[in-house]
Amino acid sequence: MKKFILPAFVILMGSGAAFVTQSFKTADKAIVDGYRIDESDPENPTCENMHVACSDVATPFICEDTVGNQLFELQGTSCPEQLFKP
Repeated sequence: MKKFILPAFVILMGSGAAFVTQSFKTADKAIVDGYRIDESDPENPTCENMHVACSDVATPFICEDTVGNQLFELQGTSCPEQLFKP
């Protein structure tokens, strides 16, 4: 009986730890649309939705559109926060 309990306990603990780790990985990523700053009118720059899925969780990779423009998160009428690749 003791030979069965310890391996079963170890397997259950490993499965539980894997489940918790996976749920934390998916919970901290917020996917948002990326916005490009349109500076064609320097006195009134606007944010243009590029319809690219970006994340607000910092990674080494900055979110960009197809031509290499850095994308930002829309907040009200401006887009001050840089975004990252999910």
